[in-house]
Formats: sequence, C-alpha cells, structure tokens
Amino acid sequence: MTKLIITLILTVTFLSCGKAPKDKEERQIQEESISDGIYSAILIPINAKVSNEVGGEVKFSRYGDEFKVRIKLFHAPSGTHEQHLHLGITCPKLNDDLNVDGYIDLEEARPRVGHIIVPLDNDLSSQKGGGKFPSGNYNYSQSTSYQLMLSDLQQPDDLINDDLAKLNGDELHLEKRVVMIYSRGRNLPPTVSSPLIPLACGILTKISDAPEEEDDSWDSPRPPRPRSDNYRRRPPRPPPPSPDPPEPDDSPSGGWWDNWRERWNRWRDRMRDWWNGEGE
Repeated sequence: MTKLIITLILTVTFLSCGKAPKDKEERQIQEESISDGIYSAILIPINAKVSNEVGGEVKFSRYGDEFKVRIKLFHAPSGTHEQHLHLGITCPKLNDDLNVDGYIDLEEARPRVGHIIVPLDNDLSSQKGGGKFPSGNYNYSQSTSYQLMLSDLQQPDDLINDDLAKLNGDELHLEKRVVMIYSRGRNLPPTVSSPLIPLACGILTKISDAPEEEDDSWDSPRPPRPRSDNYRRRPPRPPPPSPDPPEPDDSPSGGWWDNWRERWNRWRDRMRDWWNGEGE
C-alpha cells in the first residue's frame, strides 16, 4: 500500500513538472498574439491611370476590448471607395498586370493581397453587418468590441467562393497585414475584370505599445497636391511700369496757383489799358 502511494505521488509530480513549461510557453504565445498596440500603414497608389496622386495613412489600435480603425485618404477620385483588411502581406506591383492593359484589377491583385478578413465599413463587428463606405477624400474612424469582432471572424466559413475569409480559430494578427482601398473605375477597358479596381495599398507595422494619445493633426487639412515632373511653374508677372516723372514747373514760383494768378493779372492789366484807351 505504501509503495502504491509513493508511486502515485511521483507520477503526479512528474506529470506536473513536465506540463509546466508547455503551459507557460502556450500562455506566452497567446499573450503575444493578443498584445495591445498601434499599427500604422502609409497608402501608396496602385493604378496610375486611376490616380497617381492618391495617398493617405491608416491606423489600427487595440487596447483591451477596444478596437479602433482610422483612415485618412486624400487626392482620391470622386465616388465611393471600398476599404478592407486582407490576409495577405504584400501590395500589388507593376508586374502583376498580367494582361498588360495598364490596370491591376481584382483578379490580378488577389494573389498578392489575399482574401478579405475585415471590411472597413460602418460596422466592424461583422463581416456582413455593414456595407456603407466613405467617398471622395475622407477621414474615416470606426471602433468596436474586439471580442465581438473576433467571435464573428471565428465563425464557420459558409461561403468558400466569395472574397471573405474567416480566421479558423486564430487570433487577428495585424503585423504586416495589407490594407487596400478600392475605387469604382470609369471608362475602363473590357480587359478589366471588375469596375471595383485597386486604388491604394498599405502594409501595417506596429509602431507603439503604449495607448494612443489624442492626435489633433489627424483632422488637419490634406497636404498640397504633389506636382508632376512635367509641371512648369508660371513665370512671375513683371512689375507694373513706374509712372513718368513730372515735368519741371517753369513758373516763377513753381506752383500752378501762382502761375494761374500771374496770367490773370496780365489779362486784367491789358483789359484795363484797353478800357482807358491806352491800348489803341
């Protein structure tokens, strides 16, 4: 009986010692995967024929259960723009224009950016709950519960042929994820697969572990429009010609009043002489 008790004690001790490092490692990985922080990306143009001047900035922040997304877009064409967080980690490049029509369309960009995981619309908590996107130049800002959004992303993927994808039980990793802005193109050639065409792209990078402070510059006016290399600055207008200097006054006293009075006196003296007969 004593040997049995000793054996059980040693077995429990051995098992507990063997599992402790593994549990610690799993807990550390989990803490890293859900760590708070700020992730930022700079948006660059994708299709020069749609807009080669579009630009902007993206900020994702996650602290506790608060998940917030802010996007600033400027120099964008008019119309509605869709924006999404993708599974991919690479933006489309010029050589992705496989049919060489001058446009990188959805089909050509998908191998780079991957499927959509979070549509950045008016409802971040659900992949299909929102659907309203901003238009033109805009400052976008939306927030939601992280756990609520994550529970939706971990639901079974019922539709496997659409552009949306689920996380299949994983955490929402933001580092190096792609953010894409799309535009409704106009007068596109028939070789473009969809009127929704990539406009700008950015790759998220973690920039801070600390909570985000209030940033008053986020709502500041958009920067000046960049000028192309072919822009020629208009030469400055020549200064207006200076007026001619006044002619010198030849009158004895140099003033117009004295000159006029002297002429009046001479005329008066002549009339007086004529009246008195001295002028005959």
